[in-house]
Amino acid sequence: MHSANESEAANGSVNSTSGKTVSTEQMQTVLKFLPIFENMKPDDFARPPETTEDYIVGHVQYHRAVYEFERACYESGFVQSFD
Repeated sequence: MHSANESEAANGSVNSTSGKTVSTEQMQTVLKFLPIFENMKPDDFARPPETTEDYIVGHVQYHRAVYEFERACYESGFVQSFD
């Protein structure tokens, strides 16, 4: 299912009104994380740092898969520079 401002092309890619085309490969790259996140306990997703030194309120350490997902989103073009 796609939002109202997207359409699916014959090759399975998604064209949004923003002009960017998302390929099936790009989608598969990030969707492979879905089962990992679905099976992850909330306490494993993010937690406060294990150090007792200079704890910063609001700072958390994420599960390794979260960082890998973030990197996959950048490398697949889902996150664009806004500079």
